[in-house]
Amino acid sequence: SSVKADKTASISAGKATFTGLKPGLYLVVQTEKSDKKVTINPFLISIPDAEGNFNLKALPKAGAEVPPPETPPELPKTGQLWWPVALLAGAGILALAYGIYRRKLHN
Repeated sequence: SSVKADKTASISAGKATFTGLKPGLYLVVQTEKSDKKVTINPFLISIPDAEGNFNLKALPKAGAEVPPPETPPELPKTGQLWWPVALLAGAGILALAYGIYRRKLHN
């Protein structure tokens, strides 16, 4: 529960009060768990609101506890095999040589 720069935040009885904020759009993010281990989904708040009010109340939704992502399973190695390239290139060269040889034989 922190606000950067010269802004201040105070938290009491489960309510956060922010002072010194300039007009703008703010992303509110919970950085520490509450005493009740409840997490709050991040939310945006605009100061002032659409009606020009600077004294706002927000009722964020409590989020579900999200476990950290697991390491994805390692995929099988399917890399390129290079020995067939040399084999096929050699077979192609032999086929070209045989074709040239046959052409010379019949001419």
